[in-house]
Amino acid sequence: MGTSPLVEQVLELGMAVRDRPRNPATMAEFATLVSSASLRDLLCDLLVRPGNLKELSTRGHVHPNSFVKIPLVEASNVSKLVIHRWIDDPKSDPDIHNHRWNFLSTVLTGCLVASNFGATIDDDGQYLEYRYQSTSALGEYRLEPVARAHLAASKQVTIAEDSWYAQDHRVIHGAGTGAPGTVTLIIQGSSSSPTCRVFRPLSARAEPQPIVAPSPAEVSQTVEQLIAMLED
Repeated sequence: MGTSPLVEQVLELGMAVRDRPRNPATMAEFATLVSSASLRDLLCDLLVRPGNLKELSTRGHVHPNSFVKIPLVEASNVSKLVIHRWIDDPKSDPDIHNHRWNFLSTVLTGCLVASNFGATIDDDGQYLEYRYQSTSALGEYRLEPVARAHLAASKQVTIAEDSWYAQDHRVIHGAGTGAPGTVTLIIQGSSSSPTCRVFRPLSARAEPQPIVAPSPAEVSQTVEQLIAMLED
């Protein structure tokens, strides 16, 4: 069986994002994918096949940074097309972190408030740096303490609806929803590092947290919302 054109497009985009996340040509290609009939066809097919929704729910998870992450397309373990449905009124501030991979994203509805930070190792710092490695096979998130650190905010931006933005995996940042119902769509490149950096205040707990999957009903609701937004 051949690879579908949509999967091939996600694979090509993921490789481009890995090498040059801010390339305008890559952003234009991502915009073409977002508006494509093949993406809408995939989403509609998910709704009529309950087994697909169940599979998506097992691959997705409710992220500690207050969004539901659902991978729509995974291409050869290299790139992913992922939807983030941000949770309104989160119970805690997002972790400050970087990523293992570059990504390119668009805000489909709502907005994000994002801040970049500089980090220095400091024995008197008010944050503790942790090392995080993907541990989905263990069914939980685990953080390994590294050192105390000082963080200094260097930039804060509001990323509005219909905006596009790219992030290098090395940039330390935090992001949260700036409006109810925020949804973002992301092309995630292949991993550039086996681990990422996470920073939490000294007072925060860092015990292992179970990975919680969204229900098929939550996935269905999110897919329906995404279809409606793409048809506007």
